[in-house]
Amino acid sequence: MARTELLDSMSPYQSGSNMAHAVDLNGQEFEKAAYKFGAGTPNVADAIGMAAAVDYLESLGREAIRAHEEHITSYGLEQLANIPRLRVLGPRQSKDRIPVFAFDIAGIAAGTLLHDLDDAGIAIRAGDLSALPLLKHFGVSEAARASCYLYTTQADIDEFIKALRQSIAKRS
Repeated sequence: MARTELLDSMSPYQSGSNMAHAVDLNGQEFEKAAYKFGAGTPNVADAIGMAAAVDYLESLGREAIRAHEEHITSYGLEQLANIPRLRVLGPRQSKDRIPVFAFDIAGIAAGTLLHDLDDAGIAIRAGDLSALPLLKHFGVSEAARASCYLYTTQADIDEFIKALRQSIAKRS
């Protein structure tokens, strides 16, 4: 057991989880006393899983992966460009990005989109996306994000776009 004043005088050796708040490019605000040392438990299982994932990816071939990512990114950007009031955050050219689409729709909160798409069986992320300084750069404090991967198909993108259009129609 340590005295609160000693703990408060010490800097944490790592940050993360719920011990850091108000994060921006110039720093963060830490919890008080012992709570500022609760950055989380190291995850050993993920290192083992990552080794297996690398083996799998190598078996597919880097060129095949690159070609699929380029194709699904181009297709996703084309479809998103046709959604009224939707703004893709970041580069608009597939060559300049990976198949992850952060976006906002004027007049609809990111959390509302998340719930509407979840109801349609589409999983996205929404909120500050652990990237508040970057979101602020784009003039927003929250966004929605759809992430694609090797298994994402054009049909998956089409279902995502359909659900987005339904959410917008419901909120208009």
